[in-house]
Amino acid sequence: AVLAALSPGSGVEPQAAEARPPEAPGGREALAALWGRSREHLSMEREKLDAALLTERVADALRALHNLTSLAKMVGAAPISEAARNVESRLRARESLAEVLTELDGTLASYRPASGGGGGGGGGTDGERR
Repeated sequence: AVLAALSPGSGVEPQAAEARPPEAPGGREALAALWGRSREHLSMEREKLDAALLTERVADALRALHNLTSLAKMVGAAPISEAARNVESRLRARESLAEVLTELDGTLASYRPASGGGGGGGGGTDGERR
């Protein structure tokens, strides 16, 4: 029935796949302007999302630093405790998260026990982080 309706002489003409409505004057310019505004809006939304994620990461880092400080105090590792407290203070002051975490990682690396003793073939994270 569909083929019969579309066959020549049926009075129904199939639409060409490439048929497009006539372009309005200034349509391309309007589309380009709309695209530009959309990109700006998306960029602003992404910045908001990035800021929210960064805030969440800072909060996570502060919790981890608090835990590290407590643990370091319990085991008598005063230099690590002091470094963690210092980093926590700087994070609260909104300094660069990457900068202070890199500094803390360096401090922690200097206090890692020398590898090689017992422990067998456990995860091997010390070797991977060097």
